[in-house]
Amino acid sequence: MLTVRIPVAHRVVVSSVKRTELLYGLAKGSYPKGITTRIHEFFIRVTILAWDKNVEPVY
Repeated sequence: MLTVRIPVAHRVVVSSVKRTELLYGLAKGSYPKGITTRIHEFFIRVTILAWDKNVEPVY
């Protein structure tokens, strides 16, 4: 696997709320296994931020 260093300003973060929504949608929908696998792989590579008062200004 190729590893690329990404400047902090360009890193992808996802809120825990959005992660939950996406996982819920995957569980309730009838998506191909490939899509489910890609979503789970995406979450491995991004930072998941807790949704609290310290994170609100970031979004």
